[in-house]
Amino acid sequence: SNEWSTSPYLNPRLQSNHALRPRIDPRETSILLFPGEGSQYVGMGQSLLKFPGVRDIFGAANDILKYDLLSLCMKGPKSKLDETKHAQVAVMVCSFAALEKLKEERPNSVNNCIATAGFSIGELTALTFAGAISFERAVRLAQLRGEAMQVAGEMEQSGMLTVLYTHSTKLHEVLTNAREHAAAEGVEKPVCEVANFLFPHCKVLAGHTQCLDFIEKNWKQLKLEKVRRLPGKGAPHTRLMEPAAFTFRK
Repeated sequence: SNEWSTSPYLNPRLQSNHALRPRIDPRETSILLFPGEGSQYVGMGQSLLKFPGVRDIFGAANDILKYDLLSLCMKGPKSKLDETKHAQVAVMVCSFAALEKLKEERPNSVNNCIATAGFSIGELTALTFAGAISFERAVRLAQLRGEAMQVAGEMEQSGMLTVLYTHSTKLHEVLTNAREHAAAEGVEKPVCEVANFLFPHCKVLAGHTQCLDFIEKNWKQLKLEKVRRLPGKGAPHTRLMEPAAFTFRK
């Protein structure tokens, strides 16, 4: 018989019985999620240095990157840490360092992990934790990704903006009005798109700076609840990152 033709679904007569006897007890298992760019801050990782293996992780990363990542995380300056080419690899390596703390304080959370995922660069962290790629390759990929996205971000004045809104907010009109404003300001083919879906009524918008400036200035009239500009340059997860995607694929 062809094993690939096997149905992925349970026999209907067995389905209800199976549901009553779960193989996985949620009280004894965990799912680990890893953060993305934007969560970095000067001093990140400071409290983790006392845990075994953390300095070795930073040391290995330093050897690959050819600069002192630990010093950058500890001392900054913030402007340098917020650069995409540094922020992405910093967040990823600090996530690995945080895992060392978790291994010490809550080992079952690591040993009994049944799934993992990540936000943006956190996807690479998750793949590494899952054993799909090596630590060395992950650091190199994060460095390449960050450098490519930094170059793409510097090609156009762009950024990201977190927006909170209500059911009465017409987000498509917010984006359209922002693009029309930027076009009137002389921006050719302005970009303003939803980059991240964070949770209900909260999204991250990304695009040309002129678009984001317009939204920041007129957020009340646009019926937004709150806006906050995110650190760093560039508009990840939008068309403005196409040059970076091409470089990363190569």
